[in-house]
Amino acid sequence: MQSRGARVAVALSAIVAAVFLFLVLRDDGGDERAPTTTAAQKPAGGSTGKGDAADRPQPKPEVPTVEIVGGEPKGGPLALRVEGGDEVRFRVESDTPGEVHVHGYEIYKEVEPGSAAGISFPAEIEGAFEVEMHRFTDEGHVEIVALEVVPS
Repeated sequence: MQSRGARVAVALSAIVAAVFLFLVLRDDGGDERAPTTTAAQKPAGGSTGKGDAADRPQPKPEVPTVEIVGGEPKGGPLALRVEGGDEVRFRVESDTPGEVHVHGYEIYKEVEPGSAAGISFPAEIEGAFEVEMHRFTDEGHVEIVALEVVPS
């Protein structure tokens, strides 16, 4: 028969062993420099493991394209609305040479017949902006995109 002191010692030893095993076997890799994941972050693999739709890989959004035919945007100017801080992205295809001008951001990009000009920049200025096609003739320019950058 064991004494009361022996039973307490065995119980205490079991508790110490359980705590030790918990600390050793938990999955933290033992590296204090390893990044931690909060509820607002996703692990490097892209999933929080909860299986919700936000964790699944999302397809890249299609880049809107403005097609210039006979010097005019087919279907009229493209209406493009983005939140401040997001990336503004669109393409311009034209059957005539010209220069795309994003007013307010002062971005210029030449476009040649048979090729596409990709436009991409961070939406750092809020407001409404015209994007025009400046033609290399006496015809002037035409609005091809109505860009709106709204607060995020």
